[in-house]
Amino acid sequence: MVENYPIIRATIEALLNRLIGEVDMRLLEDTAKIAEAITEYTPDVLVLSTISQVTTANFLLASEIADQFSSLPIIIIDPTLHYELALNSLNIGLIKGYITKEDSVNELATCLQLVSNGRQYHSQSITDRIIEQIKHFPVGKVQKVLPLSKREMEIAQYLSAGETTGVIATKLSLKSTTISTVKLRIYEKLAVNNVISLSKKISALY
Repeated sequence: MVENYPIIRATIEALLNRLIGEVDMRLLEDTAKIAEAITEYTPDVLVLSTISQVTTANFLLASEIADQFSSLPIIIIDPTLHYELALNSLNIGLIKGYITKEDSVNELATCLQLVSNGRQYHSQSITDRIIEQIKHFPVGKVQKVLPLSKREMEIAQYLSAGETTGVIATKLSLKSTTISTVKLRIYEKLAVNNVISLSKKISALY
């Protein structure tokens, strides 16, 4: 589990041990050591619970980890609800579980158990949001999640966070021209024509 604050990590571990039995939990604060820890401990599930000024930080981190450890189930515990990003990430298989820090530890325990058994889980807050949106949709119309692939979503999140194509290319071990091509495809799919519009669209999705 990756969590910024030691006291929160310790509290979650204690509560999970009480709720679902003994949990062998490795707690990390430094995100730079995640790959090393995954290789060393081979966890059944990875829980990302970081806090950052970049609202999509957990999703970006999940994308980086999924590139290296594609079979490792990832759960995100977000500071606040990112509805569309979470739903799209679940749909494309980037993450297997999603809850927020406003949800109870009981919900985290349920999420861990289901994801560990190969199932997906999202918080009640997402279910409530889906139901609320359905109420306001005309009959026969269904809301669409972002029409992006896993890689496009990853690059869109980097772009919306202000990263340049060169930096993104380096992080993803791709050519700058490839990033530029994907960037144009993202713009076309989301009907935007610049990074500012893209950022606004991503930010408006939660």
